[in-house]
Amino acid sequence: MTTAAQDSVGFVAPARAGRSSRRFFFGNLALIFVCVIGVADWLSAETQRLYVDDHSDASKQSGSVWQNFAIRGSRVVPQIILRDDAHLVFPVDLRVPHRLLCDVKPKGKATLEFFSVRNGNRELLIVVDPKKTKKISIALPHGRSELELVHHGALELLDLRLVRPVFLWPIYVAAGLALAFTARSAIMARKRHVAEWATLVIVVLLSVGATEALLGKFRLQLPGVIVAARAELGLIGNDA
Repeated sequence: MTTAAQDSVGFVAPARAGRSSRRFFFGNLALIFVCVIGVADWLSAETQRLYVDDHSDASKQSGSVWQNFAIRGSRVVPQIILRDDAHLVFPVDLRVPHRLLCDVKPKGKATLEFFSVRNGNRELLIVVDPKKTKKISIALPHGRSELELVHHGALELLDLRLVRPVFLWPIYVAAGLALAFTARSAIMARKRHVAEWATLVIVVLLSVGATEALLGKFRLQLPGVIVAARAELGLIGNDA
């Protein structure tokens, strides 16, 4: 081999190694970033239950409204009983978007309307026919507003709550697909260390998903401490 050829090989090999190491570094940096964001997102998930005595504006309340508790399966959940064309207002101040969740139990013919009052503007969110809709899920934007309930007839609201779910799941799906592609490419290229790390992360994610599925399936047999913690995160399903 000539001196020129040896020099060219000597220059090309370090250049390729440099590009490979940079890709590996930035790939790991992106993975760490996604993991940190995911943990922060999961830890910030929360559930705030709305109680009439603690969270409603009594000056704007009308009709017959009272707070009670009901047993659903193995859980005791808050219950709001509405009669006589009740009108109820909950002031809310949300740092991030939430969802309003509850179950509806009609007592005869009834209708229920949800409004959002923000900066003097009153917006109808949903009109509920309790005979057709048993579960309510309403997206609420961030910011300060008033959640207004206008009711006609007689019905009960079970476990009225504001939930901030884990909402960055598209990023996690994209990251999982990227990891799977990286593992496949690394295995085909015989890059053992990259394949091992990518495979480890994928196995951990699959294990967490399987654990969550099992906890959801056998929720009635879980210890009370775990059930309470999952309920506070808004992860537990309805038992009834």
